[in-house]
Amino acid sequence: MEKRLINNDVNATLSNIDEKIFQRTSHFVDELIKRRESLGWTQENLANESGLKQPAVARIEKMEKSGSVPKFDTLLKLVYAMGLDIKLVVKEDKTH
Repeated sequence: MEKRLINNDVNATLSNIDEKIFQRTSHFVDELIKRRESLGWTQENLANESGLKQPAVARIEKMEKSGSVPKFDTLLKLVYAMGLDIKLVVKEDKTH
């Protein structure tokens, strides 16, 4: 019985982490869309610059509806194609 409680706690923690990852990735993708639009680029332009196909860019931009998180290396292709970079910053709030 105790083992089941531990597994439930672990599953709840993983679920919370997954939700945070999804929400932060969704915000990140929103920022990428803003950047693409500020450059005056279509999804096709971004696809050409990043080496992806336009349907892949569309799927990434609609991740909120699909519920899937794009792979990090795919996001990096978009970031670099639009002249951006990623910088890690220590959060002020130490809670995850």
